Amino acid sequence: PEIELALRADAKLERGFQADLKVQTRDVVTPWGSGRHANFTAKINQPPGTNGAANADFRLEAERLRTTNLILSAEHVLFTARLNRQSDRTNDWDAAWEVALRTGKSPWAEAATLRFSGQAAPRPLAPDEWRASGTLRTTGLKSEWGQLAEGRLSGNASFAPARKQLLAADAEAQLTAPQTKWGTAKQARVTAKATHVGAATSPAGLESGASAAWGFWTNLAPWQLETSVALDAVQAPAQSLDVAKFNFTARWRAPELIVTNLHSELYQGALDTSARLDVATRTLMASGGFDFDAYRIEHLLDANTRREMSRFTFTGLPKARAAVALVLPEWTNSVKNWRATGESVTLAAHVDSPGGSYRNATYLEANTDLTLTNGILRLRNLWARRPEGEVHLNYDVNPRTKEFHWAGRAQVFPHAIEPLPPRPLAQSALPPFPRSSRVITLIPLMGALGISSYISPSSKRI
Repeated sequence: PEIELALRADAKLERGFQADLKVQTRDVVTPWGSGRHANFTAKINQPPGTNGAANADFRLEAERLRTTNLILSAEHVLFTARLNRQSDRTNDWDAAWEVALRTGKSPWAEAATLRFSGQAAPRPLAPDEWRASGTLRTTGLKSEWGQLAEGRLSGNASFAPARKQLLAADAEAQLTAPQTKWGTAKQARVTAKATHVGAATSPAGLESGASAAWGFWTNLAPWQLETSVALDAVQAPAQSLDVAKFNFTARWRAPELIVTNLHSELYQGALDTSARLDVATRTLMASGGFDFDAYRIEHLLDANTRREMSRFTFTGLPKARAAVALVLPEWTNSVKNWRATGESVTLAAHVDSPGGSYRNATYLEANTDLTLTNGILRLRNLWARRPEGEVHLNYDVNPRTKEFHWAGRAQVFPHAIEPLPPRPLAQSALPPFPRSSRVITLIPLMGALGISSYISPSSKRI
């Protein structure tokens, strides 16, 4: 190797010197690794007459880097660092660094380029706390979990070394063409922020001994968290799912987790919703609406839902909005009582349909209110329009007992409403009018699903 060392100082001064070190070698082998065309420079400077001020700069560059344990290899590596001390006070300093790799590989990932830069320094008004920031940029990143064409991750953090306590942190990731085993996206942006608010602002329930009931949420109680996610052109081939846009924001402040602005654009429409979870009471509430083609995602739904959807056809996309609330199982229960959760569900919804059919009963347009309370599903103000008139119905059903009740009024041809109740009931409930008859039909009808007990309706020919 070629080594050049230069020292400069004034013998008449107690302080002040400068040291420059340069090392060049064609091939280098160390206990930690090897490389070619390695260059190392170091420059340390303490200006004369200063109160302990000093700075140091380091630079290391090499090609074909290989570590001894084969953990890391790179065709080119560049490392620079700068340390600066403004005075002889302990916490009066700052540091900055940058690492750049080209064609880097490890057992877990490889990248065409990778550059990491950062800086750290004590907080001016709180010298026992440090601040740090960093930025990671990469291109052509591949790993066993996924890959992306280009990515950028930046973040900031403040922490107290003496207490070993992270005080606050925030991060932002911007990804171009990310791919995972679950799907791909054209663009992705994720932000996150965490602030330690301490026990003083933790919920009173924790102080009264209720922390055990919170389960894993207890670990998040001292923190305030915020995050946002935005994805463009999402494709999930395994689930046959395509989403043009997907984004949401979430905030945690004990005892509430709040999700707002959840927006998704897919299949000629959109989904908009928000949700709130109260960890102390385990109450989950959500509200929103959608107008996309739900049949494009029916393969993701359960068999009962798919069977019910198969009874409908639509000439245009229906619109729905709803609000739902339920109580989740105890956080600490090893076996969740989902039946009790189902019984706690309350639902209020409204659906508008531009036209279509149900069980082959066609209509030009329709809408209804829908509620679910105490396990009983109710369709209120169900209205439908046909060329010859309108239908007004109310429908109640208890899925557990299979009991139901129809009531309503219709000014339509009898055959238009025959498919609505179960078939044995429809055949007995409606008199054998000519199919061209236009009637006003009053329909009080009740019984059990699959059982032909009912109250016959009264009908009048006009």
